[in-house]
Amino acid sequence: MGKKRKRKANDNGYKLEGENPRKKATKATIEKGILGEARSLQKIQGTCINANEIFKVTTTSRRRQRKIVKPPEEFDKAMGQLQLNFEGLYNGLRIYPYNAEGQQIAKTTVEVDGVKMGEYSTKDQKHAEMRALEDLLKNGKLELNTDGTLTANSEISFETDIPNCGFCTAILNVLGAGGLLTEPSKGKFNLASNGYYPLPGEIKTNRQFWENLTGIDTEKMLDYVFQNDSSDYDSKWDNFIKSPDHFNSFTVNIFKELAEQL
Repeated sequence: MGKKRKRKANDNGYKLEGENPRKKATKATIEKGILGEARSLQKIQGTCINANEIFKVTTTSRRRQRKIVKPPEEFDKAMGQLQLNFEGLYNGLRIYPYNAEGQQIAKTTVEVDGVKMGEYSTKDQKHAEMRALEDLLKNGKLELNTDGTLTANSEISFETDIPNCGFCTAILNVLGAGGLLTEPSKGKFNLASNGYYPLPGEIKTNRQFWENLTGIDTEKMLDYVFQNDSSDYDSKWDNFIKSPDHFNSFTVNIFKELAEQL
C-alpha cells in the first residue's frame, strides 16, 4: 500500500492529495480566485515562423477597394504552413506516462466547496474534463477572463480515473487550471490526434485563449481572411467563428500540430 502524500504541483499554490492514482483515485484541487497568468507572447517570440510571413495581406487597387474573404482552401493551405508554438504548455507540471490500461472512456468526478457536483464521462469525443469545465462555466463556478485564463468562484476538485491526455493537460494548464489535473500526461487519445477535440463553447470562441495556446498573431490572421475590412478585430473574430469552413480549419490544424508534438 503506497504511503499517503501531499505535494505542491506548481507555484500556483494548488495541491494534489492521495495515493498513487493508478492504485486509487487522486483528488486535484484549486482554491478560489484567479488561477494563473496567460502565456507571455514575448517569451516565445522568435521561436516559430512569424505569422506575418504566413498570413501576408494583399490589397486590391484603390479603384476596386472592396471586402474580400479568402476562400477556405487558401486559408487551410496557409494554416498548414504555419509552425505553431507549443513551448511551455506543460510548464510547472509533473508529467506521468500515459497508460489508460485499456479503458476507453474517462470519468471525472467534480466537487465544489467539498460537495459532489457531478460525474462527467467522455461523450461524442468531448473529453470528461472538458465536459466538467463546460458545466462549471455554465453554473458560474468558473469564469473565463479576457486574458484567456480562468477564475474560480469556489474551491473546485477534480478526480479523473485515467491519466489526463496531452490535450486536456495542455488546455487546462494554459487556462491556469493545471491544479485540476489528476495525472498530467502527454498521451494521445483517439480522434483528438486527428484534430477532432471538442472544447466548451465559451473557451473555443475566445480569441485570447488561442493566442495563449499557440502564440499565433490572430489579428494578422484575421486581416488575411477578411481583406480590406475596416471593422474592428472583435467583429472580424465574430465573423470568423461563424464561418465553419475557416474556423474548423483553424482548430483542426492546431490540434493536429499539437498531436505531432506529444
